[in-house]
Amino acid sequence: MEKTAGLLGSDMQLAASFYEKIIARTEGSADQDHIKLNILIDTGLKEKSAEEIAALARQLKESGADFVVPADSGWLVIRALREADVLPVVASRTGALDDALADRVIVMAGGRLRR
Repeated sequence: MEKTAGLLGSDMQLAASFYEKIIARTEGSADQDHIKLNILIDTGLKEKSAEEIAALARQLKESGADFVVPADSGWLVIRALREADVLPVVASRTGALDDALADRVIVMAGGRLRR
């Protein structure tokens, strides 16, 4: 079943880099072969209250996201997202946007990993 990932971050360059990683690691030659990904960038994310972060998660949910991937957000943002319980949170143990996290997002969204 296809799902839509929601990427929430404060750094556009970092979000773009992670998106490029997802594209490179997804098997497929056409746009339709790639996962659905909604991106929400808020440059003031790290200074937001838990209620404001929950509101951003609701925006992602309303845009069709089935789960949220915090990008460059720090543990306070990740905790606020988990406590808000608006969407399941998918993050690496270190908070890094690494290859393993990209692979996990691709699989969770119903995509196929490049071999």
